[in-house]
Amino acid sequence: MSDSTDTGLTQDDLTALAKAVREAARPEPPYRERSQSTAILFNLPLLLFNQMAEWRTAVTRQLGRADVTDADVFRVLTRILTSDVELRARVIEHLRSERNS
Repeated sequence: MSDSTDTGLTQDDLTALAKAVREAARPEPPYRERSQSTAILFNLPLLLFNQMAEWRTAVTRQLGRADVTDADVFRVLTRILTSDVELRARVIEHLRSERNS
């Protein structure tokens, strides 16, 4: 049973409530590239697949790395494609010409 002199919230309660309000009012942190990845599957004609495999092998040797994966190549290509306006235009033109042929 509560005492008739009970005023409700204690100083500790008010402090905890003020802290919760401050936490909730903080702005979202700036967007950072997520460490999670998304799997993307696509089919390549055998000729293109073989050309990519040969190219990756040559680049692996050139860089002196143990391996250059399809994911490595796709990640770098995506970054370049999304940041280079001229390259983006060239890719769009190639997509148009492939669709029309």
